[in-house]
Amino acid sequence: MEHKKNKAVCFGEVLWDIFPGEQKRIGGAPFNVAYHLSRMGIEVDMISRIGDD
Repeated sequence: MEHKKNKAVCFGEVLWDIFPGEQKRIGGAPFNVAYHLSRMGIEVDMISRIGDD
């Protein structure tokens, strides 16, 4: 019997918070979901793009 691995695709924003001293933190709801799914062993693809804002 073949075991199938769980997979997911998340799409949406990826945000960067930049704090004093150039310390950066990545976030955004879709990215956070992708991160936590990957920590649970699920293969995740993230779809986003760079905007003008």
